[in-house]
Amino acid sequence: MKSGARKRVTCSMPACGRVDVDPNASDLELLNGLRQANPEVVSGARGKLFVVADTLPDDILASLESSGRPVKYVKVDAVWCVPIEVWLSCKRRLQSELMRRMTVRSLALGRVGPSSSDLEMAPSLSHWIGVKDPAFGGAILIGQQSGHPSLKGKFINTSRLCGIDPGGNWARTATRWYRLEAPADPEDVCRLYGAPGISGSNALELADIQVLVETDQASGVEKDE
Repeated sequence: MKSGARKRVTCSMPACGRVDVDPNASDLELLNGLRQANPEVVSGARGKLFVVADTLPDDILASLESSGRPVKYVKVDAVWCVPIEVWLSCKRRLQSELMRRMTVRSLALGRVGPSSSDLEMAPSLSHWIGVKDPAFGGAILIGQQSGHPSLKGKFINTSRLCGIDPGGNWARTATRWYRLEAPADPEDVCRLYGAPGISGSNALELADIQVLVETDQASGVEKDE
């Protein structure tokens, strides 16, 4: 890219005093950076919108340029830019690829289970239930989180479930480990999670969750091979 000396822009991620050994750590950091990215938008000829390339984080720009498809740069008022539709398309494609890679890794991790240090560093989920993912299939968990590094809300739904302890003590999602505390009573589901489509009647039993997870694990291993 012929943009001259670029100022360094990095993903805005919280500082961490420990080394995270989770194999998804770098992809998860990049994914969070993509979600937080707020590049400068300028207007060109005929009102066409462009993203100023120098305002994209370096690691995101490098990932876009190495994604297998050339990134089209154009100059707008002597500044190198990317057409906004190209940026949005590349962003969606990279997010999808990052989630695919993390899910494949996590399905393999879920088959093995966590180490004690994995669980020591993991957020906890209490009053949880498992439900089918209406958008992508498989299962997700809904519950009250504590200690999540990026989500601050009390009630969350996880990314796709990739492993779960038969005893209900831990879970692996596409992005991280969770320590599982006591699940929700089915009679309390509506009170806790009174949202469309969520009720005690569609909360999955642990055995049903395991069947969905094991199906995903089998297909995930086949795709990775």
